[in-house]
Amino acid sequence: MQFLDNTAAEYIFTVNAGAVLMRDRINQTLSDCPGTIFALGGYSKGAMVVHHATKGIPAAQIAAVRAIAVFGDPNTSPKGVAWPIDNVVVGVNVYEACVPTDDFCDGGGLNGLADHLSYGTNGDVPTAVALLGPLLLQ
Repeated sequence: MQFLDNTAAEYIFTVNAGAVLMRDRINQTLSDCPGTIFALGGYSKGAMVVHHATKGIPAAQIAAVRAIAVFGDPNTSPKGVAWPIDNVVVGVNVYEACVPTDDFCDGGGLNGLADHLSYGTNGDVPTAVALLGPLLLQ
């Protein structure tokens, strides 16, 4: 087994590997259970995985993604990174949480680390569920 050092190359490799796993899971689930709908979510590196998962998902399957929630996302939407969802409207079918002092949201360094670690306790998760949950019941 080969181990990679904690480098930028490893970081991108694991984001891409996670995106492939997410995409494969969506494809397999839709093959096994047509009509399934999805809410995708990720925190920090996991949010990057959500963005990159869009590569290789056929348009018909992208339509199955109804909602996305990301927290502390280094690929926030102003950077032009794609969302794996049709008709993106941040605040309607995408919940994007970035504490203003979380430098990771800007692809920055370790400044704002405490804020980057706050998403599980700062109220963003229940807010995302309240906003996006009803989309899964339609």
